[in-house]
Amino acid sequence: MKGGWSGGDLTMEGSWSGGDLTSGTWGAGGFGGDAPRVSSQAQEVLSGAMGEAAPGSLVFHGAGTGEAGFWIWGLALGVILNLTLAIAARRRRAVSPDGAVMGFILGLVIYAGLGPGGWGCLVLFFVSSSLLSRTGKERKARLDLASLHEKSDQRDWLQALANAGPGALCALGFLVTGESLWILGTVISLGAANGDTWASELGVLSPGPPRSILTGKPLAPGTSGGISPLGLGGSLAGGLCIGLGAAGMHLWGAFGMLGLGVLGWEQSWQTSVQGGAALEPAALILAGAAGGFMGSLIDSLLGASIQARYRTSRGRLTERPRDQAGTPHLLAGGLPWIGNDAVNLLANSAVTILGMAVAAYIS
Repeated sequence: MKGGWSGGDLTMEGSWSGGDLTSGTWGAGGFGGDAPRVSSQAQEVLSGAMGEAAPGSLVFHGAGTGEAGFWIWGLALGVILNLTLAIAARRRRAVSPDGAVMGFILGLVIYAGLGPGGWGCLVLFFVSSSLLSRTGKERKARLDLASLHEKSDQRDWLQALANAGPGALCALGFLVTGESLWILGTVISLGAANGDTWASELGVLSPGPPRSILTGKPLAPGTSGGISPLGLGGSLAGGLCIGLGAAGMHLWGAFGMLGLGVLGWEQSWQTSVQGGAALEPAALILAGAAGGFMGSLIDSLLGASIQARYRTSRGRLTERPRDQAGTPHLLAGGLPWIGNDAVNLLANSAVTILGMAVAAYIS
């Protein structure tokens, strides 16, 4: 349609002053010029999207019909699912109140962009990490890790943003472009977040002390910048967990189920089939595993170099800038404005960008 819409396999020329867009016949006041060419597939799309229209007008009936209706109902389901997850996490004291709010927002963004596939990977990260945190609780309690780490066991909004923020941005990238590379980005990001968490939870259980990734000197268990065989294995396993989950979601066809219908009729909710056709399950598995392992290494490098480390009055290293009484600790290394959340965000973003760049180059 000149001055109108040309997309997909629906091409119209001439000017329209009325008529039925969903039938194969055209009455008076229809198209001037060349006869319209409308495929059966396009007729089905238009028939599902529009009801009876007055001459010269397009009437969209809203939720329940066509792609936009599917998108609206799907998004409503996403709100319910993420709200339920946020409430459950808060009741179990796994997150702080602001952490629950940030988790809801990020979860909804990922659900809107990647559908149940991306959201399922996010849930897998949260559930597996929460379950793993219970492993070796007695040994962890004896190590007194709470005095070493800056944050408590409850994830706050900064921790949620650092772990899931880059993945949510990639989900938005897929929502806008439909390029499967953004799916890989989300898998890499969540793989890195899960791998780093698994490495931290398992690394402190190593029989021997961790060693600095920069100097090789032994460190106290739980110290940022330290690595151990068990921790490295945990990072690989954590990333692999996300990769396997993503591969299963992809085989189910769950990525992008909400699709891009909200942005235009041509971009259907089946974008997961069109834009993700080049994705192979093996690529998703590799993306998750590589994200987990490499993300943990980058996190350790940043933790040993630029993350702020303080020394208590007893000579112990800690991430806390002050003691419980408010007395400041002496800065022992790193930059005072770079905490663990900043390191996590930087490491996650770096491995996501690097992984996407490698994937784009290979493809």
